Order: sequence, then structure tokens, then C-alpha cells
Amino acid sequence: MLKKKPIVFLDTETTGLDENYHEIISVCIISNDTGQIWTYKAKPDHPSHIDPTAILINGYNKTDWIDAMSQSQLACILGQLLQGKIIVGHNPKFDISFVKNLLWKNQINTWIDFRGIDTTTLAFVHLAPYGLNKLSLDSIRKFLGWKVHLHHEAMQDTIDCKNLYLLLTNPWKRTLLKCKLAIRNLNPWKK
Repeated sequence: MLKKKPIVFLDTETTGLDENYHEIISVCIISNDTGQIWTYKAKPDHPSHIDPTAILINGYNKTDWIDAMSQSQLACILGQLLQGKIIVGHNPKFDISFVKNLLWKNQINTWIDFRGIDTTTLAFVHLAPYGLNKLSLDSIRKFLGWKVHLHHEAMQDTIDCKNLYLLLTNPWKRTLLKCKLAIRNLNPWKK
């Protein structure tokens, strides 16, 4: 039954944008049921493939990844943790494509649904009418008055994705938020 499927929140940091060429270097998964958090770092198998732009975004450096696990170890863990789960993420299609590719490369036979619950869609539906004009997680953080971080980190992005999902899917929280946003939009002294 669909409503009984467990939900997990997921974010990955990668060495670039091409799931066939780049690799996952960190991942965070949070169980919606238990609140348990799993975070992992993995060394890239192909360091020469690292996109310099990705490093600027996620802060990767060899020193901080010296004790990280291998890509094959990460594949085994993700195969176990994600089996049969509904994945919620901020543009989860990106993360899911990297996870599926990692599993395929390492011959891990785990079925992962390519569909996920996307918090960018929720933000478009519930926040754009109140003035949100970009759907990046950092733009949403700024819009909601949340802290914006220097680098993207899988754990913090997963926590914020979970908080955004819970805020926008809970009718009471969503109503309170919409009231605050409406008042903010009516305030002539707002910045």
C-alpha cells in the first residue's frame, strides 16, 4: 500500500552534474519514521573527473575525505538504506540518477523508484504566489529567513529539505506560514 511506504529525505553532493561521468562524494539520508540520520563521505574513483565548479559549491578537498569510504562501499550501504523507500528531495531526480548509476556500476540489485517527492514543486505551488522567484534551496532559505550556508553540505541540505517538506505538507503550518507571508507582503516598510 502506497501510504504505508516509508519516506526518506535524501541529498547528495557530487563531483559534477553528469551522473555517467561524475560521482557521489557525500550523501545524507534521514528517515521520516524514526528521524535517524545517516551521513557518508566517499572518495571519488576518478579524481581527474572532478569539476572545479562542484568543488566551489560543495567544498570538497582531499584532506577532509582521507578517511572516506570507497564508491563500492557507498553503493552497498545506499542499496540497503533506500530499498523500497519513497525519496523526498530538492530536485530528487538529480540525486536519484546518481544513486541509480552508482548502484548499477557496482552491480547492486536494488530497485529505487525514479519518481520522488520534489520540494521544488511544493515551493512553487505554496511560496511563489507570495513572492518566491527562484526555486533553489538557497533562494528558499533566504525567502523563509533561514540560514544560508557557505557550502552545500548533504546533511544540512537534507535537514532543510525535510523541514521544508514538513512545513509545506502540514496544513496548519502551511496556513500559519501563508498568513505571515501575506502580512509581510502588505507591510509597506518591508525591505
